[in-house]
Amino acid sequence: MPGRAMTPEELEAITRQMERARHAYLARSMRLGMCVAPVGLALFAWALGQTGRTDGLPGWLGVQAAVTLLYLLLLAPWQQRLAARDEFAHAARLIQLFHVLLGALWAWACVRYFEPEPLRLVVVMVTVLANVLAVASAVAIHRPSVLAFCLPLVLPVVLWALREGSTVALLAAATMFWLSVIVLVFAHQHGLALLQAMRMRFENERLNEALTEQKVRERTRALEAASQHKSEFLATVSHEIRTPLNAIIGMSGLMLDTPLDAEQRDYAGTIRDSGETLLTIINDILDFSKIEAGRMDIEHHPFELRDCVESALELVAARAAEKGLDLAYLFEGELPVALNGDVTRLRQILLNLLSNAVKFTERGEVVLSVRALGDDAWQFSVRDTGIGLSEGNMSRLFQSFSQADSSTTRKYGGTGLGLAISKKLSELMGGRMWAESAGPGCGSSFHVCIRAEAAELPASARREFIGQQPALRAKQLLVVDDNATNRRVLALQTAKWGMLPRDCASGEEALQLLEQGGRFDLAVLDMHMPGMDGLTLARRIRKTWPQLPLVMFSSLGRKEAGAEDGLFQAYLHKPLRQSQLFDALVGLSGEALAPRPPAQDRPGIDAGLAARHPLRILLAEDNAVNQKLALRLLAQMGYRADVASNGIEAVESVQRQPYDLVLMDVQMPEMDGLEAAREICRRWPAGRRPRLVAMTANAMQGDREACLAAGMDDYVTKPIRTEALVQALMRGQGG
Repeated sequence: MPGRAMTPEELEAITRQMERARHAYLARSMRLGMCVAPVGLALFAWALGQTGRTDGLPGWLGVQAAVTLLYLLLLAPWQQRLAARDEFAHAARLIQLFHVLLGALWAWACVRYFEPEPLRLVVVMVTVLANVLAVASAVAIHRPSVLAFCLPLVLPVVLWALREGSTVALLAAATMFWLSVIVLVFAHQHGLALLQAMRMRFENERLNEALTEQKVRERTRALEAASQHKSEFLATVSHEIRTPLNAIIGMSGLMLDTPLDAEQRDYAGTIRDSGETLLTIINDILDFSKIEAGRMDIEHHPFELRDCVESALELVAARAAEKGLDLAYLFEGELPVALNGDVTRLRQILLNLLSNAVKFTERGEVVLSVRALGDDAWQFSVRDTGIGLSEGNMSRLFQSFSQADSSTTRKYGGTGLGLAISKKLSELMGGRMWAESAGPGCGSSFHVCIRAEAAELPASARREFIGQQPALRAKQLLVVDDNATNRRVLALQTAKWGMLPRDCASGEEALQLLEQGGRFDLAVLDMHMPGMDGLTLARRIRKTWPQLPLVMFSSLGRKEAGAEDGLFQAYLHKPLRQSQLFDALVGLSGEALAPRPPAQDRPGIDAGLAARHPLRILLAEDNAVNQKLALRLLAQMGYRADVASNGIEAVESVQRQPYDLVLMDVQMPEMDGLEAAREICRRWPAGRRPRLVAMTANAMQGDREACLAAGMDDYVTKPIRTEALVQALMRGQGG
């Protein structure tokens, strides 16, 4: 960088900076000079009064005061505005005109009070030289202004002295002239030095800026390279971990499908669960790295709000049931059926909050509530009765790799990434996340706010549960549950459908209500209640009111041990799905159910799949364990696949015989899966080539896009999920 020639743009920028600095210097010097001018005027007036006549002096002093005020109040602000707009030529002309005016005023006074007496000549000569010295030194940085003041001042006085013709007057004229010339020469040199110093300062600043910019660019390149290396490292680590993990989860799943005794099944289940846990940790780390790198994209598609909430609750229902926790959700106020947003990321946030709530709660309940905030903002709140949080621990909640305290990490496990990821996801969705707690042991509430527009779903994709339902209108419903939240959820939902609910907190209270003449069309009984449980209450009700239809409400969602056949007409499980509640109530009311939209079959291992959907399959995979797992999964569905160990073999196999579908690994020796896909697409047109499905452990941001860009038709990540593989096979048959 040292010795580098400046570009025209840099020279122009320095010139502009110098002009701004010059005019700022002039403005400061002139303001200072005008402020001290009254002192010089007073000394001049006193000296004249001591040496001779002073007629007309007050008027001249008044004009000088007016000129001073004119500059300070009008010309100085005007000068600053012109310089701020880079109108330097206009500002220079304004300054020169003012100095001409000022020099002429002083020249008029010196000529008017010029007398050949020695003392008066000394006063005039000192006045001229003092003004020349003051102005020349003050505005030396702007030579035109110096000349604009000094020439109108010195020349008239020198000419007037020459006109007098006396020896003393001629001596005074020569002295004033030559001393003024000397002062102007030194002022000129001083101005050049100031300008040179300014220029060097700005050039040095520009060089420092250039050096700084170069260092910043180099640092940026280094950071970008480090980020690229980090992404490549994560991609490699993810691939290397997912490859054996694919075998662990897949083989343990296959083992669970074989005849095993209880101990062997427990071992195999533990292996599979541990693999699933490790996969969750890997996914969390990858999500966190994507967010940190700014590569996490939020999608916008219509989705059903209630289905998103219920599916998240179902994923934690089994764990909540094991711990005996009540799990419920509540929609507060009127909410749209669907939103336009990223259902996968919203479900991820809700699942994380619900999982934490269940993990840190030993008894009581976990409740998810949803409400509208206005302006397309929606708040989701998860409240639990768990361990609670202290004020000190609240500050560490959303930090990466951190939990409430170290003892929590040891007791409950976890990486501490879930909340950090959820908080960042909520911010990407236009909202925020925060937590509230009354203290340790008092439970906690986690709130997440997102922004999403209300959306409409196709008529074929939704069932209407909004407003009063003719089949349920005016039906009397008895709700018996010791949990106030469950009673509230059931009462609010059924009331919206037009039913008339009455709720009781215990079996004894319900029996008392019935004995007092309460008439009901339906009764929903919680299974687990203190004192009198649901089974006992059902038997008591059946003896006295045998015609009352009873619905069992439990965490297991099936007939409990000890429940006789015919005791309950329907069974509901927690968390309660709106559609399940509606179907049970309408069915027991004797009304025909509204037709459901056709539900998609949940893919699973179907031994007859190959017979119904025959496919010629090629598996391109270099890892022997993965080959064995994939072939075993395909064999369980009835498929027999050929194997290629690298991309070259895959291309040769497709050339040798036709295939309907190629399951293609990405990282293979000799020719990788992406290059093989490009080669297949190049050789065979779309209608004649097999469907290409990437089946890879590459799960970083952009991997899916890279596979599709290479010509792949579908994308399945490892560890291989049976459901995802089945869906890919079904799409392949459809193509």
